[in-house]
Amino acid sequence: METGISNQNKTRELISKSISGDTDAFRMLVKEYNGYAHAIAYKTLFNHDDARDVVQESFIRIWKHLRNFNPEIKFTTWLYKIVINLCYDRIKSRNRSKLIFNEPGDEYENISAADSIEKSIIDNDQVRMILSFANELPPKQKIVFMMRDIQNCNVEETSELLGMSLSSVKTNLFNARKTIAARISKIESRRINNEM
Repeated sequence: METGISNQNKTRELISKSISGDTDAFRMLVKEYNGYAHAIAYKTLFNHDDARDVVQESFIRIWKHLRNFNPEIKFTTWLYKIVINLCYDRIKSRNRSKLIFNEPGDEYENISAADSIEKSIIDNDQVRMILSFANELPPKQKIVFMMRDIQNCNVEETSELLGMSLSSVKTNLFNARKTIAARISKIESRRINNEM
């Protein structure tokens, strides 16, 4: 517990110094949280170059808006939101022609845990296959799927961080899982037919 508190105090001190224009303090802040930011970006984009670009842009934004940081929230929460939103922007720019805007539907209100794709993950090959399919989803579905099923954010966190309604998050998640499950099923059927 003390380590967490002392780390928070160190972060607050670095932020305070950075706001005062201390670039060395900001460099230390970047060094402290660079790995965390990169892990989030890479888990979302699955491309090291894109992840590095997003992390760099995230810290540029943080430097420009550090005075607006609310000390009532954790720095990691603020950083996470910035990184995720920049990842989402990057996904959208990659897939502008495929961008979809789902209208929330009542039929998707109750997505049960039993429908979760993560339950179907058995081995590394299947993980790679799921990530490959997720990469081909439309931008909204992809970002929601990555946050919910890969990064284990709950629906409320995903909604808040992306600025989407709960029903839109659920709809996009449902459609993403349905598409991925259908593609997995197709591959499994082919595999079974080939074994016969």
